[in-house]
Amino acid sequence: MFDKEVIKKCFVILLVAITIITGIAFIRRTLSRYDSKAKSQVEADLAFWIVRESFQSKSFAIAGEIQPLPSTVNDISEIADSEVSQYMKEVIFTVSNHNEDMGSTVPMKYNIIVESTTYMPLEYELFELVETTDEEGRIIPQEKPCIITNPPNVITDSYGTKMKQIIAGWDDNSLKMDYVDEDGTGKQTDTFILKIKFPKYENDILTGSEENYYFADAIEYLKIKIDASQRVGDELLE
Repeated sequence: MFDKEVIKKCFVILLVAITIITGIAFIRRTLSRYDSKAKSQVEADLAFWIVRESFQSKSFAIAGEIQPLPSTVNDISEIADSEVSQYMKEVIFTVSNHNEDMGSTVPMKYNIIVESTTYMPLEYELFELVETTDEEGRIIPQEKPCIITNPPNVITDSYGTKMKQIIAGWDDNSLKMDYVDEDGTGKQTDTFILKIKFPKYENDILTGSEENYYFADAIEYLKIKIDASQRVGDELLE
């Protein structure tokens, strides 16, 4: 016959093991949800999915949404937060190595290209939104500046329209993604912010009320392109 004390101890050990395993799984799910929440604090305007080699583009337009800075202001940092949207437009977009149906099965790399028409003399800045931890241990987003083509290249599209072209890059070659395992390990989403504004005009160029209405009827067409390809050879070591 079996020793009841031995059976009881085995049952207790099994119960404790199940409790520990369940607790670990719960913690992992909780951390996963927290991480996802932290990474999605900013709602994206555009989303790209690079699950295979591809060339994608998304277009949008700016029509009288922003205006040049007043002549009495030297930099947009002097503008109150509640009024910044009058002088600068932010377009937030994401690049992911997975979508709802599948993930990339190979390591990928990608380039970001921004093209715009030349109807308005706009300036562009691009930032990657990365996570950092403050003094209290909270995860907060931080803008990492991107190196862009300055001045922009001027190209002519297939319709004969002149376009400004900006190619983005980083010193640490961070525009790369790993493959996604069957269990979902390796999923990655990069978030970027494209900031668009007018350059600072001197008084002899735009004066008085002209600052507000000079470009009121102009429309600028923009396109964000993602050129994704597989990482091979030495690129896998980067």
